Amino acid sequence: MRGPKKVAIAVRNASGTLVTEEWDNEVSKKPKVFKIPFIRGIFNFIDSMKIGYKTLMRSADIAMMYDEGDENNPDYKKQESNNSEANNLEANNSDVIEENKDSSVEQKSETNIAQENDVKKEHQEESKADEKEESSIIMNIIMTISSLLGVALSVALFIWLPTFLFNILKGIIPAINTRMCQSVFEGIVKIIIFIVYVALCSMMEDMRRVFMYHGAEHKTIFCYENGLELTVDNVKKQTRFHPRCGTSFLALMLIVGIAVGLFIPHNIPTLLRAGIKILCVPIIMGIGYEAIKLAGRKNNLFVRIISAPGLWIQRITTKEPTDDMIECAITSFVAVLPKDEESTSERSEVE
Repeated sequence: MRGPKKVAIAVRNASGTLVTEEWDNEVSKKPKVFKIPFIRGIFNFIDSMKIGYKTLMRSADIAMMYDEGDENNPDYKKQESNNSEANNLEANNSDVIEENKDSSVEQKSETNIAQENDVKKEHQEESKADEKEESSIIMNIIMTISSLLGVALSVALFIWLPTFLFNILKGIIPAINTRMCQSVFEGIVKIIIFIVYVALCSMMEDMRRVFMYHGAEHKTIFCYENGLELTVDNVKKQTRFHPRCGTSFLALMLIVGIAVGLFIPHNIPTLLRAGIKILCVPIIMGIGYEAIKLAGRKNNLFVRIISAPGLWIQRITTKEPTDDMIECAITSFVAVLPKDEESTSERSEVE
């Protein structure tokens, strides 16, 4: 959850314990230029991507951690085994020392044995820390490569492919070779690609759980905005479709992109048109962000119309959550609420 001043995550670790972490929301400390309408949408989108990456990596780390002393922890079992071996070794050496204490053969003292055991434990801890650091570096490299590939794939699917397909189609049907037809056609292709993409993602078990948590977040926010106590029962009664959502933002960007496309010349090379559309992305972000802000605060016919596509797509990107998912959502939501009684409009900007 991201509030006016804080960002928080709530994750169940491998032992089933709910772990909460929070940190300052950097956007609230940015200069005023980052809060200017239309410009703020660009920076908020970038910040959302950064926060999303950070929370994803951290939540994955927490999810694999165990409580201290948890018998199900493989490391705990290994440590117990090592301690048992060390104790047996110490006991055996103590017996040997006792049997040979009158002998001229030099034996290890109990103190030396204890010191050796301590050194062994230190080496094990250092090795474990090195393994974690190495694993973290590898994971960061993998995520960086994945992000770059994701950006390249997005450009190919949402910017280059629609123009490429239109160029093929206009060769078959010359009558559609107009600026409006091209913009509308490309917009429809983008929307279809987006819907098919999220629909395929929803078929994956892990992504389905992500969408269930997404539904829990929306329900929790609605429960708060409706002035109800944040309990599991109250949250369960709320709708999972929220107008101020990342899904709605992406849907609006696709629609705004159709309007912006009307101003781009259509009889130009595919790569040149793709480059112009990339340069127009910040403009589309700014307009889409302001539309989302409006949808979250107003409720009239115009707002309902622009919110409808995003709410429809949320039927795919949100699912009904379980009680434990709702508990996570409530915990992270409460963590980002301002401690003092601030204005309702500010407090409602939790997402």
